[in-house]
Amino acid sequence: MYMSESLLHFANFETVGDCALTSINLLSIKEISLIQCLDECLKKDFCRVVAYNKNTTECIMDSSGLNSYTVTATKSSATCYTIDLQGQDDGVTNVALLKRSNQSSLWNNTTSWGNNTCCSTDYAIDGNQATFSSTRFEYLPYWWVDLGLVYNIKWIEIINRPDCCGARLQDLDITVGPSLNDMSLCIHYKGPGKTGEHLVFHCNKNMSGQYVKVYINGTNHLQLAEVMVFV
Repeated sequence: MYMSESLLHFANFETVGDCALTSINLLSIKEISLIQCLDECLKKDFCRVVAYNKNTTECIMDSSGLNSYTVTATKSSATCYTIDLQGQDDGVTNVALLKRSNQSSLWNNTTSWGNNTCCSTDYAIDGNQATFSSTRFEYLPYWWVDLGLVYNIKWIEIINRPDCCGARLQDLDITVGPSLNDMSLCIHYKGPGKTGEHLVFHCNKNMSGQYVKVYINGTNHLQLAEVMVFV
């Protein structure tokens, strides 16, 4: 399943607790993913709040068009997200998409395990969050991408492995630099991550570079569904 450009560029969502929605103009869709749920909301002119029930994979959208909401509690198994369309930036681009990449090893020495969902290095930059790259269980596993040119980095997004084992993503360093021999720390992610989690990172300072490298400070698998670098 491919993520839409609108979601990649314009969705700025955060958890606001157990699901809270108004009772006006609710639209429900079943059996879709959280990412699809957010994407569906972004397609609607007035959608501002969505709820996603992980148990039933049900998406509930509030498209009332109101500027404010009377919040009422609903099922505790659902989580609410707010959609912020005010901060959208038409000029941002994911410059990592389909670029040259590499990693420290291949899990099971294969690029096509699990019906071609794992483990090639370029699965982390193919635009498809259903696939993921994977290294072996090893010390200091790494993955990097060559952006082709030096860019001023606005932010970096990582989507964790979609099917299991999200906690493997922890104690992660994200580095940026003009060459692989000259990298500086953008940010450290303590983790642990969650399966399928969408993480957004802003560097601790303004940074530019042609390469982005991520590695785990320890012994584990490094598994990445998507790495996106926005400039």
